[in-house]
Amino acid sequence: MKALSVIPYYCMQIYRGEKTIEWRSWRTPHRGDLLFCASARKEPGCVAGHALFVAELYDVVPFGRRHLDGACMDWVPDNPGYAWLLRDIRPVEPFPVKGKLHLYDVEDRLIRTAPPIFDEKGELTRAGRGWWDRFIAPLVYTPEGRPGTAGGGMGGINRRSRRWADNDDDLSLLKRKL
Repeated sequence: MKALSVIPYYCMQIYRGEKTIEWRSWRTPHRGDLLFCASARKEPGCVAGHALFVAELYDVVPFGRRHLDGACMDWVPDNPGYAWLLRDIRPVEPFPVKGKLHLYDVEDRLIRTAPPIFDEKGELTRAGRGWWDRFIAPLVYTPEGRPGTAGGGMGGINRRSRRWADNDDDLSLLKRKL
């Protein structure tokens, strides 16, 4: 499967459904499933250096003001770029990936999708919480060196300033918004 490395903070925003557009300075002819991998840079509240989910890249268009909200951006970059439009986010069992520039291939045999973790209302199920606690929480980086928890790794976020805030109902942020 084709894969893309993304800064961990932005990767987590896409994972949670907050960010549905990825800004890139280059376009690609690829359409369809794309494995998203968080780059190795450690950021509080994020997973680094692992494949996290598959999303459908359904279009690539020139980036404009209309894409700012979906890209969680405040302004259009000076350099021209492209809006990579994403939908259908599907978590995978995380596995280490050495990131690369541009698109690259990851063996399909390494990709195991998570069982359904949302109910018909889009709420996280009990199984979904267990899946999060088992696979994602131990990988969430915290400066204190303790594993992330369901409450610590999915804190509410000021998406513009990149500051995390604690939130007891953090897993509700996993709710799909697509």
